[in-house]
Amino acid sequence: MNLELIDRELERAEDLKHLKRILADPYMAQLAEKVLLSQNGSSNGITRQDPENNSGSEADAVRRSIATMEGALTVGVVADRVRKYGRDIENLAVSRVMKQMANRGELGITQRRFGSLGNIYEKGESFRDVK
Repeated sequence: MNLELIDRELERAEDLKHLKRILADPYMAQLAEKVLLSQNGSSNGITRQDPENNSGSEADAVRRSIATMEGALTVGVVADRVRKYGRDIENLAVSRVMKQMANRGELGITQRRFGSLGNIYEKGESFRDVK
């Protein structure tokens, strides 16, 4: 029995867990995409534009859009606002960003809903002074 082989597989599984955590962040996923495309020599200039200044990550775009909004926030409403500024973004990406923001305390969840309904969020303290 080769226990060393098992140890290597466990290390690989741990590496995959780290990679999953990194790629769950939209900014890091974008960065990884740029790096991988440039290494293959097939970079096609993929960029994701911020709704207000045409630069930045998807998380920045969501954050800036939320800063301009009042009242209850849902993924659909925030995604529509981001798209209104000309940025192509999927609701799933907005959902991931908003969940991360809630985990960091930037947003509060006022109502937990499941399935296609989704949670209802409110701005956290970090948005109180932003107009």
